[in-house]
Amino acid sequence: MQMLTKEICGELIRHGFRRIYILIGNAESDAPAQVAAKELSEESDAVVTTVNWMVVISELYRGQIAFPSPQGHGGAGETARIMALLPELVDRSQ
Repeated sequence: MQMLTKEICGELIRHGFRRIYILIGNAESDAPAQVAAKELSEESDAVVTTVNWMVVISELYRGQIAFPSPQGHGGAGETARIMALLPELVDRSQ
C-alpha cells in the first residue's frame, strides 16, 4: 500500500501537482498512507497529506448503530457512516 501510494502520488508530482490529499477509507491503510505522504513531502516540493473521512464524520454517526462486535466491510459501521452522510442510499427494509 505504501509503495503503491508513493508511486501514484510521485507520478502526480512529476506531472505538476503540488498539493495532494490522500483520502483514507479504512484504518488499515491509514499508517502506510501517512508514511508515504511524509516521505513524498520530504522528497519533493509538493505538500502531501492524508485525510481520514471516518474521523471527520464520526460525530454524525455516533449512536446510530451499536457495534456489538468488530465490523468488516458492509457491516454496521459502514452502514452507520452512510446513514449519516447519504441516508437515501440505505435500504432499511433489510
